[in-house]
Amino acid sequence: PIYFRQALMYVNDQVGMSEAIYRGYAYPSTGPVPPEPANAFEPAVEKANNGDGPYPYNIAKAKSLLESHGWAMVGGVMTCQTPAKCGAGIKAGTRATFTMDYTSGVSTLAQQEDVYKSDAEQAGISISVNAESFDTLLGVAV
Repeated sequence: PIYFRQALMYVNDQVGMSEAIYRGYAYPSTGPVPPEPANAFEPAVEKANNGDGPYPYNIAKAKSLLESHGWAMVGGVMTCQTPAKCGAGIKAGTRATFTMDYTSGVSTLAQQEDVYKSDAEQAGISISVNAESFDTLLGVAV
């Protein structure tokens, strides 16, 4: 459901990652059009919230959004309690656990995935990260 994708965006601390991992040499991007250099193609929604886009980093807001849609923290992981609110096809007891594959071989990307995983877990979203070669990921995706 879209609310879940929004919650996943709320736990994406791009500003923090830029400072901690890239030493300030990266900039947040909130959509498909890079904000730097300034350009006429960047939609206004990407500039919302002082450039943080429509879903600025906010773990509490992510957690609250999930709770408002029938999820509750059970054993440290958000679990669907009210299927009618969780969304079509989501059964009671479904846990917010995912696996995220990413390209191996880039240390900063591995650090970025670790930060994302940690922030998501604070909102009750459990993400298992899995590094794979680009060729392997391309083979799985196609």
